[in-house]
Amino acid sequence: MIPRLAIAIVSLLLTISFPVFAGTEYVFSCKKCDLHGRYGMGGGFFFDEVSTYCTNKDHFVSISWNRGAWFIPRPVRKDDGIPIYKCPQCKTPTAKKWPIELDPKRCPRCRSTNIITKETGLQYD
Repeated sequence: MIPRLAIAIVSLLLTISFPVFAGTEYVFSCKKCDLHGRYGMGGGFFFDEVSTYCTNKDHFVSISWNRGAWFIPRPVRKDDGIPIYKCPQCKTPTAKKWPIELDPKRCPRCRSTNIITKETGLQYD
């Protein structure tokens, strides 16, 4: 008979040895310019994503691709070093990467710090 401790150790090792990828959805609201919407961060086990803000249609949009794929969306240009992608919804080159990891406390539209971001509780893969 296998001791319970050995089963617990094997279970723990199996749990932590596999990478876990999950995206998280957030809601956003700017009190200065009234921009609001939902955006995702993190991608999933089978895909990766970049959160962007489309200046043409004034909305958040995710640029995503299959994880490990040979095709990764390339920006059409850069604006002050920030990548600009083709928006998958309106098809214009106006989806500016929102540098959330560098500046999470600023609105992508007006650059105000008077914003609210909250997790919705939705995680996706």
